[in-house]
Formats: sequence, structure tokens, C-alpha cells
Amino acid sequence: MEPELQQIESPEMEHDMEHLSRAEIEVALTAAAEQRNRPVYNKTFALYVRWENDDTHADRDGVNFQRFLDTFGLGTMEVQQLSSNDVAPGWSLFQRLNSIVREADDSARASGGRSLVVFHYGGHGIQGPDGSLLLTSPTNSKSINVEQNITTLFGSPGPLPYEAPVDIIYIFDCCFSFLTTRAFTPSQRVVEVLAATDSNSPMAFVPGSNVSFTAKLAAKAHALKQQGYPSVEVAELISILREESKVKHPCYAIKLGTSSIRLPFPGSRGPRISLLSPSQRRAVFHINLSDDLTKEELKAFVEWINSLPSGGNITVQGVYNTASTCIILQAPYSLFLKLHRL
Repeated sequence: MEPELQQIESPEMEHDMEHLSRAEIEVALTAAAEQRNRPVYNKTFALYVRWENDDTHADRDGVNFQRFLDTFGLGTMEVQQLSSNDVAPGWSLFQRLNSIVREADDSARASGGRSLVVFHYGGHGIQGPDGSLLLTSPTNSKSINVEQNITTLFGSPGPLPYEAPVDIIYIFDCCFSFLTTRAFTPSQRVVEVLAATDSNSPMAFVPGSNVSFTAKLAAKAHALKQQGYPSVEVAELISILREESKVKHPCYAIKLGTSSIRLPFPGSRGPRISLLSPSQRRAVFHINLSDDLTKEELKAFVEWINSLPSGGNITVQGVYNTASTCIILQAPYSLFLKLHRL
């Protein structure tokens, strides 16, 4: 029997997606729901960036960032202070970050493994004329375009090719940080962005006056470790924080790749990979198929989705045929976060 559209009455979030081919959906769902063992990082590099003479108490989030790194055994952060007297602070930051990424690439290739780079910025942020996030000095005399100097330069045809054995996590704890979560490119490696705010509330909390995004990240990661979880996906962590944050909702995106980075907790005796499920937040969304499928092909496709690993916890809520085929899915919100940029 051909699946029929089902009415969904629930408080879950509803989202739409553009037309995708069956092949695109299969690749994305397989990668996102897969619970295979992920590579252990041979070496981690962490860079914490803030402006000198910062007036947002970003130094406190430097402490929180190091706590976050310590929870996962990711080593000690390097600190880079941006100078308002620098003629081209964006270029200076790019040079240092590029050097770190190159070192990470060389280290991974020499060991035959993978490297992880974790970047954190705390301070002022504004929306630029082109819609990009600008990291601004305390006096607003200098600014750095994130898209031009940081995030997009490490995707092909930039200095780091898609197949490089280096994954990157960007954390932006500043106002208008959600602007960094736009755009997506499939890749063999992963680049993720964690932003303190979303478009509904773009201003970030200042450390000390309120609990900052970085402080929440560090505290939640530590709490999950104390609760005995063997690991956590970055997307899962943001999903939990979005559910628990009543005022400021953090934002997330995968800039390269389709699977979120999973960070194991040191000393865990549990399995290396285990889906974390303390959050019950789920998303209901529909995908419009660009392919013309027969009833038999459509039935087989729905059965394939339902046969995905149980860790994905994906449910086909219904199928509706109009000019195209619309499939309605219900899945963990963390899974939707990984898919909605396609």
C-alpha cells in the first residue's frame, strides 16, 4: 500500500528543505545516522583569539574554553591577541591559523591518522554590509571578516583540500555569530561552526553578567562526562544546549562534510561510539524529492530509510504526492542540524 500523508500533532519543530535527489538524501542520511567508530585524533591544536584591551570580559571565556578542552583531554590552548594597531589583523590571524592547520595536516599525514583543530573567538561581533560576521576591536577601528579570513579559506580550492586528514571546530562567542553558520559543502573531512546566538536573538551574553555560551559548553561537556557518557557529538551537544537555553539559543552548522565530530571523554571504559540521547528534542521536517519515483521505488526508498541504524532514530511520518514527492521525517534535532544545510 502506498504510504499516505499523516497529520502530525506534536510540539516538535517543523522545517522544510529544498528539492533533493534520492541519491543526495541517501548519502546524507547514511552519513548522519551512521554510528560507526570514528577515528581517534592523533593530535589536537587549539587557538583562542581575542582583541587586546577587550572590554567584553573575553578573558573569562578563555578560562571556560580551556575547561572545555580539558574535559576531552584536548591539550592546552594557544592564545592570540589581536592588536588594534595591526594594519591587517585579519591577515595576521589567517597566517597564524593557516600555520596551525598546516602543522595539523603534516602531523596527521606523518602518523597516518587525523588531526583536530579547535578555534575559539570571544569578543565583539557585528553584521557586515555583505551579511558576513565581522570580528571588531573594542574601539571599532579594526574588523576581521570571518568568511574571508577564517572559515571558507580552509575548504578547497583554499589552502586545505577536501581530502586532508584534518577536522576543524570553530566556536564564535559573540554577537551575530549565527552569521557564520550559513552555507554548506560536502567533503571527506569535517568543519563545524558553533555560534553563541541565532537570528532571533543575535546579541551574545557578556561573561560575568550572564552565563556565556562558552561557559555553558564547558559545563555541559563536564556534566556529561561525570554522568558516564563515553562520548558526545558536537551536534548533540548543541542540541542539548538549545533545549536547555531559555533565552539565548546557540546555532550550529556543518560547513564541510555531513557527519558531526564525535569527541570521546578520556578514561571512558564504555564503547568508543554510543549515541547520546539525554535530549528529547526532535524535529519534524519534509524533503521534496526531485526524482520521479514509481510506487515500487518509493516504497523501497521509505523501507530503506526505516532500515537505517536504530541509533539514527529516524521515522517516516508520511509521504505525499503532488507535482513532486514530499517525504515527512521525524528525527532527533541533532540529526536535523546535520541535514538542513543540504
